[in-house]
Amino acid sequence: AEVIASRGATLKNEDPEIAVCSFRMREGDSIKRLARALGTSPDTLIAMNGLRTVREVGEGDSIYLPVRARELGTLLNSAEAYYAVRKGDTLYTIARKYHLTVSEIRDLNELGRHSTLHPGQKLRVSAPRTLAAGGM
Repeated sequence: AEVIASRGATLKNEDPEIAVCSFRMREGDSIKRLARALGTSPDTLIAMNGLRTVREVGEGDSIYLPVRARELGTLLNSAEAYYAVRKGDTLYTIARKYHLTVSEIRDLNELGRHSTLHPGQKLRVSAPRTLAAGGM
C-alpha cells in the first residue's frame, strides 16, 4: 500500500503504464460495491489502500482503485443497477447475489420490513452516483 501511495502521489492518473487512480467516496459508495463494479475483490481494494476492514472507509475519504481514471466512469456506470425479481426470490438471496445486505437492498428500494416481492418487480442493486475521480 505504501508503494502504491507514493507512486500515486508522484504520477499522473493518466500514465499509460499505471492503472491506478484515486477516488473520493460518496454517499452510497462502499468497498464491496466498488470492487464488484471494477471486477475485483473487496480484499484487493483493502490491501491496495492499507486498510484492515471495509468499514475503515466512508463518505469523503479518498482511496486508490486498480483502474485508469479515464476508464473509471465507464466501469462504474456499466455495473448492473437493477434486478428483475423472479419467482422464489427473497431479499436475502438477491442481496447475497449482489454482495449487499438485506438492509442495503431495503434502503436502495425504500422497502419496509414487511414488503412483499413480486415476480417482475425491479429492484435497485446499485446506488445511483455522481462520479468524481481524483481528489487526493
